[in-house]
Amino acid sequence: MTSPPARTARPIGLVLVVPALLALIAGYVVPGARTLWNSFQNVAVLDGSGEFTGFDNYARVTELGFFRGLGFALALAVLPVLAACVLAPALAWLAHRAGTPGRLAVRLGLVLPMVIVTPVGLALAWRASARGGPLAEPLAARLFVGQVLGLTLFGLLIGAGVTLFLAALRRSGTGRPVRAVAITGLVAGLAVVAYTLQTWSYPAVLTGGGPGDATVTPMQTIYDAGFRYMDFGVGAAGGTVLALLLGVLGLAAVAVMVFGRVRVDVVGPRTGVRPVAPLPLAGALALLAVVLAVAGYALWPWLFPGADVPGPSRFDGVGSAFNTWVPPLISTVGGIVPAALAGFGIGALRPLGDRSELLLFLFAPWLFVGTGPFSMVHFQTLSDLDLIGTVLAVLPPAYLSVPALVVFTLLFRGLTEARPGGPARTLLPALPMLAVTGGITYVMQTQDAYWQTIAVVEPDRMPLPAAALTLGNSLAFGGAASLPLPITAVVLFALTLATLQVLYLDRLSLRTTPAAELVGQPSGYPPAAGYPPAAGNAGPGYPPAGYPPLPGNSGAGYPGPGYPPPAAPGYPPSTAKP
Repeated sequence: MTSPPARTARPIGLVLVVPALLALIAGYVVPGARTLWNSFQNVAVLDGSGEFTGFDNYARVTELGFFRGLGFALALAVLPVLAACVLAPALAWLAHRAGTPGRLAVRLGLVLPMVIVTPVGLALAWRASARGGPLAEPLAARLFVGQVLGLTLFGLLIGAGVTLFLAALRRSGTGRPVRAVAITGLVAGLAVVAYTLQTWSYPAVLTGGGPGDATVTPMQTIYDAGFRYMDFGVGAAGGTVLALLLGVLGLAAVAVMVFGRVRVDVVGPRTGVRPVAPLPLAGALALLAVVLAVAGYALWPWLFPGADVPGPSRFDGVGSAFNTWVPPLISTVGGIVPAALAGFGIGALRPLGDRSELLLFLFAPWLFVGTGPFSMVHFQTLSDLDLIGTVLAVLPPAYLSVPALVVFTLLFRGLTEARPGGPARTLLPALPMLAVTGGITYVMQTQDAYWQTIAVVEPDRMPLPAAALTLGNSLAFGGAASLPLPITAVVLFALTLATLQVLYLDRLSLRTTPAAELVGQPSGYPPAAGYPPAAGNAGPGYPPAGYPPLPGNSGAGYPGPGYPPPAAPGYPPSTAKP
């Protein structure tokens, strides 16, 4: 089989990348450069001026335990990585082999643990439960933080991992999905490590970084240096080191996806579906029961707090509720739209031809960077504009969703390959991905207690996660645990995710097969051995069951004499672009 020629490059695709590039510069590049500059300065908090101090700030941040906290954060990643990269693919494989009933049962069974995303709320609930309590021994404190973080993220990571691995297993190309599964696992592992490196809520709530700074994380060091001791230079040094580490992880993840030729497609409802197999079905349901039991144990203190837990009677939540749910909605739309446009420009219009995915490396260093590393610079900007405490301050400082940009690029690339006829044919299948990426971005931003505690200081205007953390410090932590994520939001998120799982996410196919295998084929049908038809393929069993008969091959005895059909204009598919 010959390889297809390079697709026609459409330079207009570069125009669609410009808004995302400008958002990247404003939200990441400039703050990153300012943070790097400040890391060599003795920064005056009030006016932002400073004097050059060389590497003194880096020595100081080391003395504060930044690198010790870095080791602790990496240790926190062990259990989450095992969940996302070992247990999740095992459950996904069983669900894939179990057929449609087992696959949908697993998808829907994991919906609830996936939508209870509230680090502050979960940490407060565990702190209030009998399982918590003051810990005087450093090792016991570290183990407690690791246990709570690993358990409360368990259901979320398994659910997200199963969704990704099922997409890698449900392929529309030939060959085994080993490569797609391996790449999915590697990227998932890198993402989990990046998350734990930026962990702040769990140790801040559970142990306050103690005892003896035993549970301090890099983000805690940055927060203490910048906003407790008001030493922005030292905080900037920690932020610079953390951003560099996250940048390496982001570059590695994008390199794996680009050079692994990853693309995502939306296939037909029956494509790649296996018949029901009783043994894998039983195994999938049994493993799902174990996962739900562990997730239930972890979420129980939050779902069912004790009756003797004091409630937040002093809390007036009107302004807090508004600041929790409305500003992130604005920033989510502002971050997803340019990401989708850039993804369409790169993945569908192919402005650099077959090398278009290399444009992702412009965004890769900031793939995993959250609000923490550059928070001092963002705070200075808000202070200069006199916006601290306002609604505008609650807006996340960096709008562009770089993960969404990468997802849309891979999606539009796969849709374009599988749907000859022009990039416009890719738009409709990609629309639900706006809800998927937008929903993830929105939930994460509503629960970003780190930035919320910096941006708003008035108790009656603090977003709910920050308000809950404040109430937790005043010993009302049990009743405050439910504030960051009300049960009505959980129900709404669960219904939305369940709908997307059944109608859209279940049809995603993540593959790494060459484009030549899809040229001229209808979307949603896997190519079979020997496709296009060649002499000698008229025997029993060809074409495979479920493959649409070709013109003239629908009569009695199909397939039979006369197969393959006589050559017709345009058939079999040529390597020329349709």
